[in-house]
Amino acid sequence: MHEDDGDVPYNATTTAAAATDDGQNKAARQVQQPIFGSVDAWCEASGLGRSATYEAISAGWLPSVKIGKRRLIDMERGIAAMRAMCQRTQSEN
Repeated sequence: MHEDDGDVPYNATTTAAAATDDGQNKAARQVQQPIFGSVDAWCEASGLGRSATYEAISAGWLPSVKIGKRRLIDMERGIAAMRAMCQRTQSEN
């Protein structure tokens, strides 16, 4: 078993309503937040297995930090890295 103590939920953006002076909601804006998730949360969001995830971390293309015994993955940058890899693969074929 790996060192994760549980899951941190993944939510790439949060939506905040922008209100006018008269109190009516005119538009919603997206606020980007750096979101980190556990290895298990990454596996669920990305579809990769744990072994492939740890290999990607070791290879350096999956950004992560270790806090105490927990390994946390930068979910947004990880998804962006996967998309970039898919685009490179598609352009090569």
